[in-house]
Amino acid sequence: MEIIKLSKEQVSKIYKERMVNDFPPLERKPLPILHAHIDSGRYECLGLEDGGQILGYAYFYRVENIYLFDYLAIEESIRDKGIGSIFLGKLNEYLKDAESVIGEVEDFEKAINEVAKAEQLRRYNFYLKNGFHDTEVTVSLYGVNYRILEAKTNIIHDSDYIRKAYSKIYKTMLSKLLFATKVKIY
Repeated sequence: MEIIKLSKEQVSKIYKERMVNDFPPLERKPLPILHAHIDSGRYECLGLEDGGQILGYAYFYRVENIYLFDYLAIEESIRDKGIGSIFLGKLNEYLKDAESVIGEVEDFEKAINEVAKAEQLRRYNFYLKNGFHDTEVTVSLYGVNYRILEAKTNIIHDSDYIRKAYSKIYKTMLSKLLFATKVKIY
């Protein structure tokens, strides 16, 4: 298994065949937006490949040397077999020189019901088990509540740094109006 950079065509195929099932509509950017991010040079799309098959994908938005996990998913038929942990380990090595690698997970404390809470808590614990830590920063992004986690890189950053880094990323990604109205960082 190895990390590969995905082409725009591969990203399109993954979007149409997998992302539509892997992520709910509120969390899924339209494909033209993903393409625009790729064209900007700030978006990195990586795959976990084994024998020509893409087992998982991870997309990052990057500003300077700060990476935001935008999407991470493993092929549905092979989930819960340790592939996600392997992928995160390989991503950690791939991004070892990053200043910070941050990610958003749904805030289980604001789940709409117990079933959603259990699923969100499972995802949260998966990241913690794989070396991420809870930054204690929470966000409302387009009305969806997230906890911000950080992968272990060279430095564990405090909450103020994470808020600034997160703001920097979204201020680059969104217009001033959208940032002001759709992003609330706590």
